[in-house]
Amino acid sequence: MTSSPSVKQRNVVIYNPSRFTTEAWIPSLWIQSKTYYEKHGEKKDSWNWVLPVTDLLAGNSDHVRELLQQTPPDVFAISLYVWNSEQAHSIARWVKETWPDCIVVSGGPHQYFKHNMNWFKDHPWLDASLPGECAGELFFQQLLDNINGNSIDWNTINDACYPTKTKQIKYSKQRSSNPQRKDFDYSWSAVHAQQTELEQYWRFQAQHLPNAKRLSILDRKSTRL
Repeated sequence: MTSSPSVKQRNVVIYNPSRFTTEAWIPSLWIQSKTYYEKHGEKKDSWNWVLPVTDLLAGNSDHVRELLQQTPPDVFAISLYVWNSEQAHSIARWVKETWPDCIVVSGGPHQYFKHNMNWFKDHPWLDASLPGECAGELFFQQLLDNINGNSIDWNTINDACYPTKTKQIKYSKQRSSNPQRKDFDYSWSAVHAQQTELEQYWRFQAQHLPNAKRLSILDRKSTRL
């Protein structure tokens, strides 16, 4: 009797680099999105959520690339803020050049596609973007459940913004009536759910950034850690 072959997992990488080497932020987007997907996703066994230790390597792009080559991403997401936008875009461009079939997406507050019609012309490595006010947890769940091979119909994703063939901005037909994170049920603890992974994350920090302060932002209205 032969056993059925195990499912080959594909890699999800979220890249949200810290501002300084003196700071080590808890990877809130990663633990929230991973936990939400484990609760609501349809293909949990198909995806490997790569521990986001690259977030801790502020300014060390060579080390970031080295780690990414060890676990080549099939989905690569950057979370954009003023302080990390340049570095995040640089790595995202390299990811797309290195693995052309990788789906590269962006989110976060430092995006200008609402006011800049050249967003995808200026950032041709991006396959889609998500407005910063929308729920990243839901975006990842829909994205990972609807990828077919190396392609996806972006109209299956709430609130997605994606380029046409001529790099014009187009919005998904599927729009959330209440995309705010405050409307989600956070009766579960992402920190508790990802405790083992977070211990690995902090061990990496202790080894590579031993003097960094461990930081987190808590929002009682929307998130239960």
